[in-house]
Order: sequence, then C-alpha cells, then structure tokens
Amino acid sequence: MPTLDAFVTAAADRQVLELIFSRQAMGRPLIAPPGLHPQVGEALRTAFAAAMRDPQLIAEAAKMDLELGFVGGADVQALVDRLYRSPPDVIARAQAIAAAN
Repeated sequence: MPTLDAFVTAAADRQVLELIFSRQAMGRPLIAPPGLHPQVGEALRTAFAAAMRDPQLIAEAAKMDLELGFVGGADVQALVDRLYRSPPDVIARAQAIAAAN
C-alpha cells in the first residue's frame, strides 16, 4: 500500500510533510540542557544507544508489548537542524494544515 509521500513530488510539498510528520520520526527524544560539554553529550548518546540494544531491555519490552524504535541522537539532531532551516513559506503552510486538523 503506497504511503502519502508516494503521491507528493514537489520539493516544497515534501518539506511541508517532513515538518508535519517529523514528530513521528523522532519518537520521544531525550534532550540535554544548553551548554552541556560535547564529550558528556556523546557519552550519554553512546550509553543510551547501548541500552536500546540490550537484550534484557528488548526482552522486557517485548513482554509488555512495547515497540522499541530507536533513532540515534545524531539522526535526531540532524533532523532538528534541517527543520530549523525550513523556509518561512513551508512553515506557514505546515501551520495552516495543522491548524485545520
């Protein structure tokens, strides 16, 4: 079954979709305070990624019928950076669509 993005071909329209659906792509991101030392941030990212691969955690989540969909910190950061560079007209269109629903 085709997804919505299969029908959207214009670059600006794809940007609007990315802006609207970015929350699903990130899931429930964890954030750290501003000014965090980069080495500490990287250590936290590494530890969290390791935890998300832990067999015991995965087994426990399966027992509770929870889906673990891990998106790495660098990927979330890249998405946020890209979203913040969205042109004003794309943001306005996404806001109008969200407000109508």
